[in-house]
Amino acid sequence: MKENKSGMSVKGVLFIIGAAVSWGIMPMFAKFTIANGSDGLTSAAMRAYIGAVAYIIYGFATGAFKNFKFSRMPFFLLNGFCSITMMYIGYLKSLEYIPAAMASALIYTAPGFVIIFSRIIYKERITAVKAVAVLLTFGGCLLVVKMYDPASVGTNIKGILYALLGGISYSTLTLFGRKGVSGDNPALGSIMPAICGAVMMIPFKPIWKIEIAGTKLLIGFILLGVVGGFLPFLLYLKGMSCGVEGGNASVIATLEPVVTAVASMIIYDEKMEIWQYIGMAIVILGVILPMISIIKRKNQKKLEF
Repeated sequence: MKENKSGMSVKGVLFIIGAAVSWGIMPMFAKFTIANGSDGLTSAAMRAYIGAVAYIIYGFATGAFKNFKFSRMPFFLLNGFCSITMMYIGYLKSLEYIPAAMASALIYTAPGFVIIFSRIIYKERITAVKAVAVLLTFGGCLLVVKMYDPASVGTNIKGILYALLGGISYSTLTLFGRKGVSGDNPALGSIMPAICGAVMMIPFKPIWKIEIAGTKLLIGFILLGVVGGFLPFLLYLKGMSCGVEGGNASVIATLEPVVTAVASMIIYDEKMEIWQYIGMAIVILGVILPMISIIKRKNQKKLEF
């Protein structure tokens, strides 16, 4: 298998890029469903329900559920509610009020929240690199939401708050992941939160109360759940299995908001101001800075060994 100089397989990198592209175009499907009669909450629910069906099929097909301990269901239900249900609702509701690129950039505040919450919950030390990352992430966020234009912030406040809810909720996926129990199939760390997140979505939008008005909306929901939900997980997992390390994969996956910005500009003619794009770049830099630091330390240890 062909590898680049860092030891990563080209095939694996392409799988990770595919995952980032799938995540990046997800808001396009969400906006399509909203334009065809849905709303943010209904689209979030259908993304969860359809995605859960795909995860269940995948889980049984690969034997991921083998030796699953039902005693862990409370943990996965809480995990699913915080990291999937609320993230889906926050992200897709925000698309009713703000451009997709802005929402995507705000979702990427998640790593900054991970650093802060890890300090509070796990007493992890905030290093200089982490501190700079947090400052970059939230500093860039201020530019993305146009804090320099208070009138605009007031107009978009609902969308901004929904997107930040999505970012905070997304950060809990990492926090819960640290409490995973060894011995489980690693894929369960993604499968069970997705399935349980769909279950926890029921009180917000019961599936039996969702009306699908037309073929276009049905197709939009399917694309949203499969291409925008399940497929990225599958591609990401495949990339990791091809030898791409977690840190490298995370850096590559930061292509997501870039894809969203380009796609929303081409498809929906959603454009932001230059300072907002600069803010997005700063947010992405804040996300990848700690990852690059980790990758460098790992490579240094390998050389010393």
